[in-house]
Amino acid sequence: TDWDMGEGVVEQPIVEKPPNWEVITSIGSQIVLRYQDRPDGFRASIFDASGRKVDEIHATGASGMITWGRCYGPGVYFIVLKSAGATKAQKVVLIR
Repeated sequence: TDWDMGEGVVEQPIVEKPPNWEVITSIGSQIVLRYQDRPDGFRASIFDASGRKVDEIHATGASGMITWGRCYGPGVYFIVLKSAGATKAQKVVLIR
């Protein structure tokens, strides 16, 4: 029962790029996030805990910091960024 499998399909290893944005302050009266290496700027949607879109944040610079949440009530929110076929969501909590 010698069965030669031969050569299979060779796949390239997945190279994960570090995220080009991160939430610096995820709990507080304001949320601070930093983004970098985004030549087209930064754009993300904000959803509340029920899934309702409550805001959209955007910036035109390739790198920078954004503060969000000052005009919103306390609660759980999700910052969602869709980019190049991938989606990243980050949970944040506004408190007063």
